Amino acid sequence: MVGPIVESVKVFEGSKTERPLTKLQGIVARIKFVLPRLALFLFVFVIALKCIDVLWGVINHTPQRYLLPLYPNFRQRHVSSEFDYEFRTNSLGLRGPEIALEKPSRTFRIVVLGDSFVAGNGVAEAEAFPKRLEADLNGTAPQAASHLKFTPPTEVINVGCTGVSTVRAVDLYESLGKQFHPDLVILAYYVGNDLTGVVQEQTPEEFKAWRPQGVLRRSVYWLAPNFYLEWKLRRPAATVMGQILRTDTASAFPNVLHDLANAAGYDGDLVTRRYQAIPGEIRHEIETGQLSEHRVLLACLDPAAQRQAIFPTADFFALAWPRTVMHLDQLRSAAGRDGARFALVIIPTASQVDRKALEFNRKLGYEVDTSWLTEECTTTCALMNWAKERGIAALDLTQPFRKAHQQLYFPKDTHLTPAGHSRLAELLDEFLKQHDLLGG
Repeated sequence: MVGPIVESVKVFEGSKTERPLTKLQGIVARIKFVLPRLALFLFVFVIALKCIDVLWGVINHTPQRYLLPLYPNFRQRHVSSEFDYEFRTNSLGLRGPEIALEKPSRTFRIVVLGDSFVAGNGVAEAEAFPKRLEADLNGTAPQAASHLKFTPPTEVINVGCTGVSTVRAVDLYESLGKQFHPDLVILAYYVGNDLTGVVQEQTPEEFKAWRPQGVLRRSVYWLAPNFYLEWKLRRPAATVMGQILRTDTASAFPNVLHDLANAAGYDGDLVTRRYQAIPGEIRHEIETGQLSEHRVLLACLDPAAQRQAIFPTADFFALAWPRTVMHLDQLRSAAGRDGARFALVIIPTASQVDRKALEFNRKLGYEVDTSWLTEECTTTCALMNWAKERGIAALDLTQPFRKAHQQLYFPKDTHLTPAGHSRLAELLDEFLKQHDLLGG
């Protein structure tokens, strides 16, 4: 009896050790079965997703749209303590009504490139200087025809895009401006931030090497870059165009500013202290939407931004100016290649023209100097020299604007008032005729 019992015990003990091994082997077998198929599925999924992503980007021109912040069919009312108007764009993302790409016969077309000063932030679309210039030019044509040469009907196309510098102006012309078949291309260069913007914006070549911050975002971008960019593009346009820091309660504003500064790589505590140093009545205007948040944001992040744009340090100028020249030359060459002439208009910042604006900028925390109201601007001098060397007609608005008796800038917002746009259009009209830049 002992033998069978011992054998039974051995069998029982063996079964106890074999069962776990069998389960483990089953799991391993299943993994070996699933893993290759999962890897194949993931491989096919990634390849298919990338192919769809590339096709989507080509069809929708995603990278170009991402670089140029144009928002088609957009409407937004802008209200502040200084203005109340509606900003409307057409199907191309340009300010105003629809514009035919095909140029009417016997029509002289002018394309005006630039930033928010061209787009007309702060005024109704009919008051922006491109539209006023068109009215002035066409209004003088009948009188000119009676004793001078025939002047054809003139169209002035507003190709202004908020926030662009010379780098983007080249892309703006290549992707859109030249499609209007212009006879004359005018670049409106804003002294207040174009020199600093030219080192912040990426060329299409530089953009190819760009990657977003963060492991997760980088991974998504690697997997489907065009879908990632489309996601960023679909943020509400209002968020990009003036409501970046809007909060439900005014008390939360400094916290949002602090977090945004940290996310952008700045010292959030320092930025908050700068904000708290702004007079209380101005902070109230910002927090209640009566003043553009962009104004205070830049002042708190980089108080020297205006100074660097107008009177740059030698090191910064050595970095920014060659980049500016490269893109100015590219734009001039592109216009010439398309059979159009090229001209430059230099718009000074409000701090160079209006004492009220300068003092308000000082209250916001910007580094400003009263001497700016009389001194020659380093950037403007460089631009005029560039134009002279290349035989380009250039209009510097600084002195005419300083002599004006009307309020040309909103002191707080620092964009042009309706009177400012009107005066700019008058000066540009005279300039174009003086340099024989109009069709005849």
